Amino acid sequence: MAIQTGPVFLRGRYGNICAYWCSGQWRFRQVSSLTGKRVKTSRRFVNTMVYAEVLKRASRIASQVYAGLPAHWKQFWMYRLFVGEAMGMLKEGKADKEALQVLWERYAAEFAAGYEEEAAFVHTDVNYIIKNKRRPVPHAPIPGLQKSIWRIYPEMPKQLLLQRIRHRKKRAISRDYEELLE
Repeated sequence: MAIQTGPVFLRGRYGNICAYWCSGQWRFRQVSSLTGKRVKTSRRFVNTMVYAEVLKRASRIASQVYAGLPAHWKQFWMYRLFVGEAMGMLKEGKADKEALQVLWERYAAEFAAGYEEEAAFVHTDVNYIIKNKRRPVPHAPIPGLQKSIWRIYPEMPKQLLLQRIRHRKKRAISRDYEELLE
């Protein structure tokens, strides 16, 4: 991988070289010959496809367990944890129903029978969301649940906007440079 320097930056594919923006730098790399069709049909990638199937089954199990949690309790890292644990159980040779049963008993069983979400959690914003069957907006702060990303990083949207403007200018310059080369 090479890093581009200079007043003009290239973007796109040039023969077998790919130019792109990554981690604050313009970079070059060699284009890969690997395609999706080759991964799905070649004998060299049989294990990849086997584990993709296991991951598909694990994510279905995890989504059922995650759906059993109350709205005020759910956080996305929990879903990822459920997928990882289900994947481990499936690799050990357990059946889908058995893995689901273990995860359900471990994480969601206490919320299943007779659990009244509105009575258990009395925060007014969360009760409003639960009654209207509306998911909370990710950037809307709900005290006690999670900090809003915009509270933690109040300058973030401005920085992203400036990065987009700089990126557009560099892209325009690289387009002009490509026209000169042709």
